[in-house]
Amino acid sequence: MSGTTCTLVIIVNNIIYYGFVGDSLMCLSKVLTQNMDLNTTNDDFILTKPFHVPSLPKEKIRIYGHRGEVRGGEEIKKKKKDLVPSDSEEEETEQQYQAGMFDHNRPRVYMRGRYYPGVSVSRSFGDYTAHRIGVSSEPTVGSQAISRQNEFLVLANRALWNVLTPKEVFKFIKSH
Repeated sequence: MSGTTCTLVIIVNNIIYYGFVGDSLMCLSKVLTQNMDLNTTNDDFILTKPFHVPSLPKEKIRIYGHRGEVRGGEEIKKKKKDLVPSDSEEEETEQQYQAGMFDHNRPRVYMRGRYYPGVSVSRSFGDYTAHRIGVSSEPTVGSQAISRQNEFLVLANRALWNVLTPKEVFKFIKSH
């Protein structure tokens, strides 16, 4: 009864092909000059977005259509409004891509009228209870050309992104 999130990457002929479910992020660094560093947002690094969270309207509709419901996250909406995913995928801002963006108070998926399973992502694989109530295993897929301007590729789950932003991760890698 426990699922997982995942990001898969295949690199062929300077093109990255990727697929992801859940809240694992794939970030691709750029060669940063001092000037670019100040103007580069965390959003510029992240390829696997929007996150698969139950507060997104399309995800919420699917969950409610399968006897699930989305609850929680009210504390975040009041205290940290800019860290909650927006109602539309097009309105995402850099504020969403900060350390702590995947904290434990975000909305979760429950069986309607029950206190389980309490899943914090709207897509995963392997959690059969969650899949019966609308959590999907369908990945988001995409591709991105890479060039000499790209230095590092980082795939990580929320354990890293709760502590560091993508920009901080790449600064740390470059300094070591």
